[in-house]
Amino acid sequence: MNIEISKYLLIRMVIYLLSSVIIGLLAEKILLKRIGALTRKTKWIGDDIIIESLKGMIIFWSVLAGSFIVFKNIPFEKSVTGIANKIFFLAMTFSVCLFTGRVIVGFIKTKTSGIKGLSPSNTIISNIIRLIVYSIGILIILQTFGISISPILTALGVGGLAIALALQGTLSNLFSGIQVIASQQISTGDYVKLESEEEGYVTDISWRSTTIRALSNNL
Repeated sequence: MNIEISKYLLIRMVIYLLSSVIIGLLAEKILLKRIGALTRKTKWIGDDIIIESLKGMIIFWSVLAGSFIVFKNIPFEKSVTGIANKIFFLAMTFSVCLFTGRVIVGFIKTKTSGIKGLSPSNTIISNIIRLIVYSIGILIILQTFGISISPILTALGVGGLAIALALQGTLSNLFSGIQVIASQQISTGDYVKLESEEEGYVTDISWRSTTIRALSNNL
């Protein structure tokens, strides 16, 4: 009798998991593709970014949902169920952070793609955004698992302040360069004169420095 029940439970587990995989594949390959075709016809670029960010996530979420149903409907031991719930929460939190990071980075790249000279800083900004999103996800996981995040936040605050002070000049140049590029008040070919009496034509603007060709033809 016990062997028959075990076989029945095993069959149910296989059915749940296979169904979740098939549903995820159909949703991503057919439904998401058709929705993407419709969003490309709209003027708002945001829906295209969201659809692009969902690639690979729907299958993962579908399989995760199928696995969750397996553990909820089959009478495993409480210890096994508790560990499984933590794993599900960990996987779901990670996937949501990944999706959120994709969406935010997609919007940033779209907004800055038309700004000349900002492309080198796109990677830096994207990495910073991903780092912030993943850090928030890790803190949420730690807090959920009963680990106090107050000491971690304190250490991060002190460490961030120390890094900011150590890299004050570098960070100042970085954000100043991004601001100059984003404002587009100065562009290549403009004639400028600095407070230090240096003057000439702007030949290049990057996120870190601006190159000026003086009247003596020196850069």
